[in-house]
Amino acid sequence: MSAPETTTTAAAAPAETPAAVETPAAPAVAETPAAAPAKTEAAAPLTDSEKTIKKQLEFYFSDSNFRRDSFLRGKAQETVEGYVTIATLLTFKRLQSMTTDPSIVAKCVSDSTTVTVSEDKLSLRRTHPLSSKDDTKYRTMFAQLIPQEAGLDQLRTVFSSAQDVKVELVRMRRDKASKQFLGSAFVEYATQKQLRTALEYEFECQGVKLNTCSLEEFLFAANEKKANSRGGYGDKRPYDPSSSSSSSSSSSEKKEEPVEYTKGLIVKLVKSADVELDRETIRPLFESHGKVAFVDYGRGDAEGYVRMDEAAGAAAAFGALGEKKEGALFSVEMLEGETELSYWTKIKSNQKSLYKSRGGKRGKHR
Repeated sequence: MSAPETTTTAAAAPAETPAAVETPAAPAVAETPAAAPAKTEAAAPLTDSEKTIKKQLEFYFSDSNFRRDSFLRGKAQETVEGYVTIATLLTFKRLQSMTTDPSIVAKCVSDSTTVTVSEDKLSLRRTHPLSSKDDTKYRTMFAQLIPQEAGLDQLRTVFSSAQDVKVELVRMRRDKASKQFLGSAFVEYATQKQLRTALEYEFECQGVKLNTCSLEEFLFAANEKKANSRGGYGDKRPYDPSSSSSSSSSSSEKKEEPVEYTKGLIVKLVKSADVELDRETIRPLFESHGKVAFVDYGRGDAEGYVRMDEAAGAAAAFGALGEKKEGALFSVEMLEGETELSYWTKIKSNQKSLYKSRGGKRGKHR
């Protein structure tokens, strides 16, 4: 206890003042050290099962899923802040299989940068608003020949095996009526560059080598197949390199089929130095001259190809973009002759591989 504070008041001095008596100094009061701040217990690290819950919750609110999940988006739009109650999330079967405790759900994402917990810890929302720009199609791979027994978690592991890639979403394709897995899936990567990396990688699942291609290529092949089944797709001209050879080959020999394609559709582009280029930039530059069927370009590549829907559109684009201009993002040239045939041969080969597993044919386990 500190000594009481004393106040000294000076009095008037008498005519004769006796020798002053020295008053001993008051003992020094020891300083009371400042109270140490109360220690707060650090939150216990998440267990493995809680990390799995966190991963699942962050997936629900990720760009990849949230953009397509109309139910979840609808629930978020019911409140101004965009919150979805944890009670609603616990009706989702996958999360329900992990926990039924709302407090555990709130705990698992308390430090998440993707998901924000409400003050009452009863609701969750996205931390950042959903971007209006959607480049999903340019970051997605199609894969097939996947064994029927494969599960979602196994496929995420398989498609993450390429170097420096992050799988955002795996959508297993199922029959609408029976819900049976069809042996193919769409795999969304974090960036276009990661997709290009994945397309160059050989994926295997349970000993089966998988066929892969970009989603754009898959959609183009599907549309072309549909158009062909209706009786034609543009002005196709067959190219048969063996047309001058004798047709009396042995029936036991497999005759190479001629590559059928429409001439004058492919415009090659070569990126200028020190320029950032991507499909979203390229497409509108060509679309102003005609319908673009496919942009075969990966961010960072030195060159790429644009496949127009009609030859007239390709010619118009080449005429407009072929002019030498200072500051141009790229130069262009039309594919002709052997280079055009070589490119189409590659395209047709990829398209055939997409459909070779149809009709019950499956990849064999090694």
